[in-house]
Amino acid sequence: LYALARGVYEYDVVLLTHPDGNVLKLQVGYLDGTDPLRQVFQTVVDSLGFDTIGATGEVEAIDYRHLQAHLMAGEWQAADLETRSILQQLISTYDYFYPSIEADGIEALRCEDLQILDALWSRYSNGRYGFTAQHQVWRSLTVIDPTIRAERFGQHVQWQRAEPLPNTPFGSSLWRSDTELTYTTDAPIGHLPWSGVSSLTLERMLEEGGLGCGSCTIDAFYISEDRLAHYLNAFMARVDECLCDQARSQEQS
Repeated sequence: LYALARGVYEYDVVLLTHPDGNVLKLQVGYLDGTDPLRQVFQTVVDSLGFDTIGATGEVEAIDYRHLQAHLMAGEWQAADLETRSILQQLISTYDYFYPSIEADGIEALRCEDLQILDALWSRYSNGRYGFTAQHQVWRSLTVIDPTIRAERFGQHVQWQRAEPLPNTPFGSSLWRSDTELTYTTDAPIGHLPWSGVSSLTLERMLEEGGLGCGSCTIDAFYISEDRLAHYLNAFMARVDECLCDQARSQEQS
């Protein structure tokens, strides 16, 4: 970040260099060098994080600094949002119009990334949150039927309501939305990170419809009701594989 003067304006300029040699220039001009916008610009620049993108367009390396900062500060809601954002980046086929990760995309999640996410959540929550905590709850449920197992898990970590809410746009689902979660350390073990789809995404599907969505109303109902049962079984199977891989690596070392 550097400053320069030109005529009546004063500028802050940032040059961002990509490994391929391309340079991105960000520039903001001010009539007054004490303009509050200057601090805002500097704050934005300081918060920038960059993932490494491969030749095929897939994310090769994730920048976890923002997630770590949120977790260190106990900003659980921000950390939950950042975690979902990271998972979406790691799924190359997810829908950019209506972001959600479905069960058939779980295999694309690399164990290395799941292990890093889990380690960060486990460390800064003292083992209360993270995939290890969720996996322990999941394994304690000796239920064969996958839908019932997902529902029991939802009850255990309080992702489900005791009773469905009446008169909601998404029917009578027992599954809570992100606005109903507990973003403190008073929540049950395994409560975070959440595996649902943002309520803003669901509302946009119902309001806008059409764009990238064959039948948005039906899709919104599915996401708010049945999706988690399918997703949780696939996701926990992947977590099980990745945690086992990690345990084997630690034993060999």
